[in-house]
Amino acid sequence: MKAIRWSDIDFANRRVYLHNQAITDYELNDDLTFSAREVVVSDRMKGYTSKGYRYEHLTDQAIEILEVTQSVGNH
Repeated sequence: MKAIRWSDIDFANRRVYLHNQAITDYELNDDLTFSAREVVVSDRMKGYTSKGYRYEHLTDQAIEILEVTQSVGNH
């Protein structure tokens, strides 16, 4: 859900376009510990193939939840 933007949601056709992925990023420090993990949204899909880019149908419940969320300004 972190990689989905409001512009990816097509309410009229009841679908969501998946074309980004959220990945966890961290770095190896000089003392061989890892930095704090952070979530980064990448403009690519796993495997670098076009098969990952797709539309998925939104259920009635998903539409209802998204409409409520959008109306209260949590976007």
